[in-house]
Formats: sequence, C-alpha cells, structure tokens
Amino acid sequence: MRRISLSDLHPGSVLAKPVYGASGALRLNQGKQITRQFLDSLSSWGIHSVYVDDGAPLPVVPEAMKATYYEAVGRIKVAMEILRRGSLVDAAALGSQLGEFVLQLAAEPCALSCLHLLRERDDYTFHHCIDVGIVAALAGKWLGFSGTDLLQLAMAGALHDLGKARLPLEILNKPGRLTPEEFDVVKTHPLLGHELLTAEFGPGSVVARVALEHHERTDGSGYPQGLRPADTLLASRIVAMADVYDAMTSRRIYRDRSPEFAVLAQLQEDSFGLLDPRVVGAFLEHVIHYAHGRRVRLSNGQIGRVVFIHEMAPTRPIVEVGVDLVDLMVRKDLSVVDEVDEE
Repeated sequence: MRRISLSDLHPGSVLAKPVYGASGALRLNQGKQITRQFLDSLSSWGIHSVYVDDGAPLPVVPEAMKATYYEAVGRIKVAMEILRRGSLVDAAALGSQLGEFVLQLAAEPCALSCLHLLRERDDYTFHHCIDVGIVAALAGKWLGFSGTDLLQLAMAGALHDLGKARLPLEILNKPGRLTPEEFDVVKTHPLLGHELLTAEFGPGSVVARVALEHHERTDGSGYPQGLRPADTLLASRIVAMADVYDAMTSRRIYRDRSPEFAVLAQLQEDSFGLLDPRVVGAFLEHVIHYAHGRRVRLSNGQIGRVVFIHEMAPTRPIVEVGVDLVDLMVRKDLSVVDEVDEE
C-alpha cells in the first residue's frame, strides 16, 4: 500500500483505503478500481492523493536515495570541519556538488516523507543543511523555480548554515536551551556565512544573500539586519520557511520531533507576520495532502483517521473516529495534536 498524488494515479489502480468528500460522505470505497471517470471525479471533489494497493508495504527509503543523501551529508560535514580548523574550502565546487545532490533527492517521490527516516540525532547540523536544501528545492519547484534558478536555490539551501562552522562547538552542540548571551553568538552565523560565501560567489549572489537573510522575518523582527520582504530575496524567504519546517520536524538530543500537523499549523500561523505567506501557502497546498489517511490523535485524546483535507483550512481536516466523522472546521475546540503509528 502506498499513497500517491492524483497526477500519478492511473486507471486500473485499486484503492487501498476509502475516499471521503468534504461533507464526510463516502465517495469511493476501499477495493474500488480506478477508471478515467473516477479520476475526473476525484479531481472535482478536491481530492489530491489516495492510497492504492500495490501489494507493497508503506514507503521505505530507496537505496540509491540513501547513498546520495549520506554522501551529501558527508561532504558538508567534511567542509565545515575544515572551516572550523581555520582552513578554507572551495565553496563554489562544494555548492555545485551539493546542489546537484539536493535536486536528485528532491526528485524522489518520497523526498519529503522519507526525510525523517534518513535523519539522525547525531550530526544534526549537517543533516539539517541537506534537509533544508531538499525542502527549499521542493517549495521552489511548487513556486515555479526551474533550471539555473532552482539549482541556485538548492545550493543556497544546502549552504545556508555554513557560518555555523565558525561557532564554538560547546554552544552549537549544547544539549539544552541557550542563554541569551549564547544565542547572541549563534545569531552571528548569517554574517559569518555571508562572509565565507561572498568570497566565492560574490556579494550579490543568491547563495551569499540567502546565508545572510534566512533568519529575517516579514515583520522586520528577524536578524541580523531586521529586513522586510522588499529587501530580501524570494529564495531567502523560501529557505527561511524550510529552515523552520526542518528544525521542528527533526529529533534533537534534548527533544523529540514535533507532530507534522502541529508543524504545519505553526507554519500557517507564522505566515501572518513572520514567514512569507505565498511561500507557506504553496508549501501547505502540496504537503498537507500527505496527511490524508493518517491515524491521528485529537486534543481530547480520541484517535481517528484523516479522511478529508479542507482546501482553505488544511490543518483542520475531517477525522473519522469510530463511526463518527469529526470536522475540525466545525469543532473549533478540537485539533490534531499527534500522529499515531499504524497498528
């Protein structure tokens, strides 16, 4: 069984789970074979993905994807360790290599859903660089980036935290909350990264500017310069969103990953003043449909399954709980708080 988008669904496929409409009514039952007419109907009902029965288990990470991912993580790790020792690296060559790796990874059908299977608690900084590159590349494609623009975005995402190579390890790897003084040190990494990358790519380059601007916020509350959107690149605002998404969905030494629905709800909230709403909107539009069919826990403790995603309120789906359908657009007192493993 696997979940696929409507664009990848073909006549002859067999539904592995039932499909529900916006009202909660059953549209197509489990076991139904897809026809061309059903494809058109699914689109008109606002359904973006379904589960199909292909006799295979739920997605696992392809071996080729594993090899590419860990090769990319290894290269950024080596480069940052060289920089930490005070030596220089060929950042242009590194960026070109990582950009190609990231685009290969972003092209995988399970690019986003497989990330949590690839991440490791150790070496978070290096995994985070590659993860942000992948998430940024996906968001960039959904926003119309292509060709050289997409490659530069992938490079910028992978190199956005290069300045952290110049931070003290006792602060970077601290297993707990930073003091205000320590956080002030961390807030210098965009400037450090910009300095390193400007030497290779030039001061006005996308890669150097993203390193400098990825912690700026749309209300001017970000750092290091307190810039607003008119003064930042769209690429920087994409990487800013990817940075927040990956940080919240990653396991750390001192905390577990946040539930996917909670992260997406936070991104939606942050689009009102902190993150670019156009970027967040495009990302949510595509990503939220991975949640269709997931078992979830509601804020009242009940466990159910997501059966419909509202287009205008994607983080408040219809959830099937036993024989009841709970529409979170109606039940404002409830929310999805966690995903639950399949039994």
